[in-house]
Amino acid sequence: MSMYHWRQFSEEIINLMQSGVVLVDIDGNIAQMNQYAVSLLQIEETLWTGRGVSELFPELDMDPMRQALSEKVTVRIDELKFRLPDGELVLSAEASPLIVLGQTVGTIITFQDQTASIKLREDRVRTEKMATVGSMAAGTVHEIRNPLTTIKGFLQLFERDVQKLSGMGLVQKSFSDKCKNIFPLLFMEIHRIEQILNDFMLISQPQMMRYKVIRVHDFMNAVTPKLQEIALFHHVSIACEFPRQNRKFFGDPDELTVVLTNLVKNALESFDGQLHAGKIYLSVETLEDTVRLSVQDNGRGMSEEILKNAFDPFVTTKDDRPGLGLSICQQIVERMSGKIVLSSEPGKGTVAEIEIPCLQDDLVNLEDTRPAYKEVSFR
Repeated sequence: MSMYHWRQFSEEIINLMQSGVVLVDIDGNIAQMNQYAVSLLQIEETLWTGRGVSELFPELDMDPMRQALSEKVTVRIDELKFRLPDGELVLSAEASPLIVLGQTVGTIITFQDQTASIKLREDRVRTEKMATVGSMAAGTVHEIRNPLTTIKGFLQLFERDVQKLSGMGLVQKSFSDKCKNIFPLLFMEIHRIEQILNDFMLISQPQMMRYKVIRVHDFMNAVTPKLQEIALFHHVSIACEFPRQNRKFFGDPDELTVVLTNLVKNALESFDGQLHAGKIYLSVETLEDTVRLSVQDNGRGMSEEILKNAFDPFVTTKDDRPGLGLSICQQIVERMSGKIVLSSEPGKGTVAEIEIPCLQDDLVNLEDTRPAYKEVSFR
């Protein structure tokens, strides 16, 4: 077999492989790629031939490449990432010496796409975490709520008695004035504990949801005044932008209101006290087959590490919160067959995008407008 035919034969073999293959010369430049690699990475081979492999994979650790060349062995490359225009691939890769006629002329990098399997593993871990939290919360909430109710009841009686005795002149004015400041603070702290317990209950107990057909305009016109009221309480206004199309989707309006309320509250808390400079943008966009709701702020933003784990329970930047809000939001949106995505940069704010599938007009009839009840268990 001539050298030309041998090269053609080897290229055909490489292109038949169901793994990405990149041939790298002794200087670390790309010599050749197979069709699987070109298709997976969404690139043109001619634009990359002769360029450094570190340009193609900026996060590539070159030590395994050097080891493969020096020791003439196959070396596993730790998780290799490649950025696409619309996301990121996570690859499992190996580096092997490229030997021709007994001479080491370069390195072969072979890789497989592990993005889907890694996401599946992360989803399974998250589900297991939520199940553990739910089972723990069920008993804990009950044990806390009973004594808390007793404390709250006796505190209300004590406040009433102090007011009555103060009005009769049987209590010193200094003590009465001190109680006026203490009671609101105590009730505020009890209310905060109750809110935390309510968050736990959303996770620990099956929720009865009222699913029905929702029109975008109707829902946004109902929920926006509530969100603006929350923001105005903190001296922040919400700029709104709604589409002309009044598309329909299927879901629970009450639960979706909980999601938007949580996202607006998170935005308000991201301003670090600089509320006068805070801005929140609430927008709705109707795409071909989805409705996209966005909540954007110009707050402090999140680091890449926090953003990566933002939907995990108990991940929070606030000392006085349990970090369950985003976990609950994600569960609600996913039950509507939708998804929620966060993007953020420190010092530049955060954008939360919710996408929910639209309903086609010709697929909706009178039966669809009746509330549908569905029991969902987190355990």
